[in-house]
Amino acid sequence: VPTTGGELYRSWRRVRGEEAELVGLFRSLPPAKLPHWLKGELEEELLVDMLRVIRHKFLPGEAPHALALLEGLLGVPRLGIALKFLSASDRALLHHSLAAP
Repeated sequence: VPTTGGELYRSWRRVRGEEAELVGLFRSLPPAKLPHWLKGELEEELLVDMLRVIRHKFLPGEAPHALALLEGLLGVPRLGIALKFLSASDRALLHHSLAAP
């Protein structure tokens, strides 16, 4: 379980391309730490992977944690750039998820 943004980045680089490992990594993240951990220079691909995995791989019972991760990502300065790499349907679904009460 990463405890810093640097550890998250290194863990992501190590498991990139391994769906099950990415899911486990992103499930372990504390949502409130994301804006702090991801505020520096980073690859937008990490954010794209996070958004994609949260959208497609989290289970229905994990919705509160998934939503908390998405809300945590809202504080990441480069999120707008990463969103451009998502499909229009994924962007719409993420927007709907965040707009839901």
